Amino acid sequence: MIKLVISLLICWIFCLPVLLNAQIITVASGDQLSVEPGTLFSCDSIIFTPSSKFVLSGVSLSRNYSVSNPTTIPYITKVYKFSSPTEPFSGTVQINYADSELNGLSKPNLELMDFVAPSWQLFVDSINNTVEDYVLSNSLKALPLKELTLGACIPPASPTVNGVNICSGSSASLTSVGAGTLGWYDSATSGKWLGRNSTFTTPALTATTTYYLQDSTCTVSLTRTAVTVTVDSSPALFSVTGGGFYCSGESGIEVGLSGSQTGVDYQLKLK
Repeated sequence: MIKLVISLLICWIFCLPVLLNAQIITVASGDQLSVEPGTLFSCDSIIFTPSSKFVLSGVSLSRNYSVSNPTTIPYITKVYKFSSPTEPFSGTVQINYADSELNGLSKPNLELMDFVAPSWQLFVDSINNTVEDYVLSNSLKALPLKELTLGACIPPASPTVNGVNICSGSSASLTSVGAGTLGWYDSATSGKWLGRNSTFTTPALTATTTYYLQDSTCTVSLTRTAVTVTVDSSPALFSVTGGGFYCSGESGIEVGLSGSQTGVDYQLKLK
């Protein structure tokens, strides 16, 4: 079987431009497309420049409007997808874009995205040229390529959560909903991480305590939300007054307390 091998040190390799939702290049199983270090391998509007030999075999590359692996990160309407993950790639990847493909995103916010199972990875150190309209990744290290596009990591809104009142020695359950993964902390910045997910149960508390909630998607919310668990002091003790015996049919005997406290409800329980 014929093997296709490219072994140039510094050159340009071009693929033919194609319409969206179409294959750009196909390397049959058993054939090889070998790109030497320093070679600029350009297909459509994506450019691969490996720093070590990059070999494609039994794989195709297509261009689409949307991603096939779901993501909550906003992205442009230009997506490149390999039919299967490539061998680990080291080097840089550049994607050129047009204004009509921005999908409402701001140029300065664009970063390279690659799907590395089971999730998308955003390269926040990408070089963004808003004059010539391209994004160039910094050097990637042994990264399998599957699906690539440009996205913008927008911080989620600070989550909302309501404080609660508890009695001393009790625990509280705090609940919130976020766009991503919620994290609970003991400080407004930095601090100790206490747990994740939408519900957090405090330990037994004897003093009023404030916790802090942060939402995280591709980045974290700009601020953490403070939520206070107020520990109410135990009510004062008073003596029961009155009482005694009475006969059936009589109106009964008055029972009371030697005092009372504002904001406290009292109940008489019979044994």
